[in-house]
Amino acid sequence: MTPSKPILGQLSMELRRIITRSLNDLEAFKGNIFIAMKGELPRSLIVISSGAGDGRTVITGCLGYALSRSQKILLIDSCLEKPRLHELFNLPRSPGLTDYLNNRLSLDSVVQFTELPHVQVLTAGSPMASGSSLSTSMGRTVEQSQTKEKLKSVLSSSIGGLLADFRQQPQVATQAADISFDQRFSELILLARNSWDCVICDSSPYLGPSDAPFLARHFEGALLVINSHRTRYQIARLVVERFTAAQGRLVGVILNRRRYYIPSWFYRFL
Repeated sequence: MTPSKPILGQLSMELRRIITRSLNDLEAFKGNIFIAMKGELPRSLIVISSGAGDGRTVITGCLGYALSRSQKILLIDSCLEKPRLHELFNLPRSPGLTDYLNNRLSLDSVVQFTELPHVQVLTAGSPMASGSSLSTSMGRTVEQSQTKEKLKSVLSSSIGGLLADFRQQPQVATQAADISFDQRFSELILLARNSWDCVICDSSPYLGPSDAPFLARHFEGALLVINSHRTRYQIARLVVERFTAAQGRLVGVILNRRRYYIPSWFYRFL
């Protein structure tokens, strides 16, 4: 029987458009990472943000493209709540990360190919099964709802007391976080670093129920994505505090969706 050919993921129109118009910025981006890592390109990075919609997944895809011009790259989607990396490369969601961790599939069997010859993707994988883990899922849903309400309050009222409340709130371990403490996740990163020059992980939003604090220690460094129109300074600072407390190393910050406006009066001089 002839073995089937690996799936070749095509860049989505969204990712292709952003890469095409940002080639110079991506080269500068790569250079800044090189400087931040003291003259060496990183072997593993995790991309984090405070909340959903900050552009974290797109930045992960762009970063993979930028570094792949000189390296073999593996992109990992650990955002199990709302994974998007497979959509950016037009790949099936599974098999992927959860299938590798839960079913002990080989890494080669879950990694998918893309049209970029030096970029491969480990998607989020099959949705987490119910049953014994159902209570964990239900607990996470309640905590997530409470956290979202607190975040809404942060954006609409005073900051100080609510930030103190967040600092006192323990991190909620999601299903993936429980797994990440297992030797299986450490094994994944070690295997990946032996087969690829750089491993880049797209994490879940950092505040509230998140796997990112539990994954931080497995990576050489992290990039924090900030939405220039939505992320409050106090929230970004809290993310940095939590990440540092989880033994993570922040190597850079990306200010995303920055717009430069030209005043109407200036057009008189053009």
